[in-house]
Amino acid sequence: MARIEVGRVLWVVGLISAASGCSTVESAQIESSVTATRQAPERFAGRHVGRRAGESQRTHWAASESAGQNIPAEQFVTRPVSARELSARRAQREAAARRAVNAPAVATDRAGFVDSVAALPGAQVVRAAVTLRASAAATQQRAAPVFGDRRSWAAERAAAFRPDQEQLRAWVEQHHGVVTGTLSIAPVAYIEIPASQVAALSRLDMVEALGAIETTSTAEGYTGVGFRNATRSQRFIDAGIRGQSDPQVAWRVALVESRQGASFANNWIATDHVAFQTAAGASRIAVNMNCTTDPCTPATATGPGTATSDTHGTRVAALAAGGIEEGQDPVFPGSSTTAQIQRSGSATQSQIAYYSGKSCADFARAVQQAVMDGAHVINMSLAIDSANTASICGRTYDCGGMNAVLRAALDGGAIFVKSAGNGGVGDGSCSLTYPAQRPEALTISGLGTGDDQLTPYNTTKFAEGASGLAGSSQGAVRIQYNLGGATWIDSMAGVALTAPMLLTQTPDRGPNSYQSVQNSNGTSFSAAVTSGAALLVRQALFNQYDASMSMRRVLTNMLLMGDGMNSYLGYPGQLAEIPHGVSEQVGYGRLRAHWPSSADLTAPWGWGDRQFVAPAGVAVRWPVETAAAEDPAVTQWKWATAIFPNNLDAVDTDYVIEVVDTCAPVQGGGTTEQVVDSDYSFDIRKRIQLTHEKICPPDRPTCRCLEMRLTVFGAPAGGTMFYSADYYHSGDVTDH
Repeated sequence: MARIEVGRVLWVVGLISAASGCSTVESAQIESSVTATRQAPERFAGRHVGRRAGESQRTHWAASESAGQNIPAEQFVTRPVSARELSARRAQREAAARRAVNAPAVATDRAGFVDSVAALPGAQVVRAAVTLRASAAATQQRAAPVFGDRRSWAAERAAAFRPDQEQLRAWVEQHHGVVTGTLSIAPVAYIEIPASQVAALSRLDMVEALGAIETTSTAEGYTGVGFRNATRSQRFIDAGIRGQSDPQVAWRVALVESRQGASFANNWIATDHVAFQTAAGASRIAVNMNCTTDPCTPATATGPGTATSDTHGTRVAALAAGGIEEGQDPVFPGSSTTAQIQRSGSATQSQIAYYSGKSCADFARAVQQAVMDGAHVINMSLAIDSANTASICGRTYDCGGMNAVLRAALDGGAIFVKSAGNGGVGDGSCSLTYPAQRPEALTISGLGTGDDQLTPYNTTKFAEGASGLAGSSQGAVRIQYNLGGATWIDSMAGVALTAPMLLTQTPDRGPNSYQSVQNSNGTSFSAAVTSGAALLVRQALFNQYDASMSMRRVLTNMLLMGDGMNSYLGYPGQLAEIPHGVSEQVGYGRLRAHWPSSADLTAPWGWGDRQFVAPAGVAVRWPVETAAAEDPAVTQWKWATAIFPNNLDAVDTDYVIEVVDTCAPVQGGGTTEQVVDSDYSFDIRKRIQLTHEKICPPDRPTCRCLEMRLTVFGAPAGGTMFYSADYYHSGDVTDH
C-alpha cells in the first residue's frame, strides 16, 4: 500500500469476459457510469487511464486536495474457477440444502394471496395490486438524472409500461373487473376483480406478482439524543455538509408515514414547528402530500395536513432533518450551542418532503411521488402486517406492488431506508416488517441506547426489549437459490446497519416545544437517524467523489458505514468484532458515517468503489492499493459487496469473496498466496474487515500484500452486476 497523503478513489466498470480473461466496457449495461467517464467533472482533478492488457477501462480520480496527482493503475483481472473450488462450493450448497429440510414452508406471494381469497364467495370483489413482467423495451429505459427534473424520466417509463398495463386492463375488463389505477415508475396496476377470477389472473404469464392492497399498518416507536456524535454525522456538519441546496441539487429527505388506525389517523407533520424552518423563518417543508388519493394530493395547510399535537411523523422528520442551530428557536439563542444540537437532527438544512397513507397502495404511490419530486433519501418508518400471507418476512411477499416500486426508486435516484421493526428476536426466525427484507432497502435495526444515557456508544447493545423498551426485529430472511437446475434454501441477513433507537428532546406539542423524558423508542427512529446521515453521505460523495454514482453504488458504500461489531447480547463473547459476514441482528454493525476526504480520514487512506458484470466460472481480482506490501501505518481495512436480485425465490447468482496475501513467506525462502479472510456465506451481501494485526502481522518483517478476490460460482446468461466498496485508514479503529 503506497503511502500517500490523500486517498485514492477508484471507479471501475466493466463486463468480464470468461473467454478472454480481460475486461471491456459494456456501455449498454452501464450507460450512466460510462457517461460519467466521458464527462469528468473538473472538481475531481481526475485523469483517464486507458485500457491496458488484462485491465478494465476505468477512471481514476485523485482527491481534490492533491489536484493532478496521478494514481498508479491497478490490476483488474480474471481467472477460471478451478475444479477443486467448484467441488468445495458444491459441498457447501448441499450442506445448506440439508439445513433447510426442516425449515418451515413460506407461501409464495401469488399462492398466499390466491389461497386467502379462495374461500370468499365468487361474486365478492377483491382489491389487488398486480406487478407485471415488463417488456424488454420497458426495462431498458435510461436511468433518472442525478439532479434536475425527474418527471420526464417518469413519463418515459410510464409510456414504456403502458402497453403492458393496457393489456392487463383488457383482460380484467373481460373478466368483469376494473383497473382502478396504475403507477408510472413501475409496471404496477391496482384492480378490483371478482374473487372467482383471482386464480386465473395469477396464472397469466404477464403477471410477475400479485398481492393485497389493504393491509394493517402499525407505526413504530422513536429514538433520540446524542446520536450525531455516535454515528459521526456531526463530523459532516462540522465540515459544512448539512444537506443545504446548491446550484445543481436541492437535497431532499422524504418521509413516508402511516395514518392507518385510530392512533395514527392524524399523523401529519407539524408544519409550524421551528425545527423545520430556515434561519430566516421560511419553511423547509417543500412537499406535504396525502397519498390516500390517486394521485397524491397536497395536504391542506390547516386542519388535516398539519399536526396540532405531538406525532410520530413529526419526530421521525425531526430526527432525520430537523434543526434549530441557526437560532430558529428564540428560547435557545445562539449558534450551534449544546442545547440547540440536542434538539436537532442531522440534515439540518435539507428540504423535507412528507407523504402519508393508509394502505400498501398508498405507500407505493407515496414512494413513487417522492422519487418524482426529487427525493434523495426516502425513509419509511412504519410496519406492514397482513392476514393475507403466511409471512410478511417471506422472500416472495409483495404488497401494493411495492417490490417493483423499490427497484424503480433506486433507478430513479433515491436511497430507500426502512425500519427493521419492533418484533424482537423471538424464536430466532425473521421478524422484519415488510418491505425491510427487500434487497433494495437499507434496513436499520435498533440499539438500546436509552437504557443508560451514560453508557458509551462503543458498549451499547442490540435492543432486545429489556426494561419495558421496544425490542428490535432481526433478519434471517429465507431465500431460495436456483442455479442450473439446483435449488436450495439458505438465508440472508436482511439487516444493513444498526443505530440508536431511543432519544429525548425531540419536537413535541406546539411550535417550539420538545420532549424531555425518554418515553419514545423503536426502530422508526433508528431508521430516521440513519436517513439523515445517509443524505449527508450522498451529498459528500456527490461533491467530493463521483457525482454520477448510481444508487446501488451509494447503497453499497453505505454498508461500509457499519463498525463490524456484533452488539447482540445473544452472541458469544458480546460486543466481539466479527471479521467477516453480515449479522442477522445488526447487519454490518453500528452506524459510523464517513466519506473519502482528508477532512475525515487519517492518512494514509484510500477508498475504492467498483461495479462490474461478471459471468459464472471466473474469479475477479484486484489489489487493495498496489501489488506491493501495505503501509505499516494503516490500522484498518473494510470491504462490502452486494448484488440486487429481483426475485428472492429464485436467486440466480452465487459468489464468494476473499482477501489474499500474495506475498506470504514460505519457509526456506520465496513467497506464496494465502487467504487472510473470506466470506463464504450465501448472503447476497458480503463483508470482510481487517485490523492492523491482520494487515501487518507482528511476526513478519513487512506487511501483507493484499488482493481482493470475488469468485462467481453461478450467474445467469450475460453475467451479474456486482457492486463493491472498500476503504482503509490510519486512524482510531473505534471511530470506524
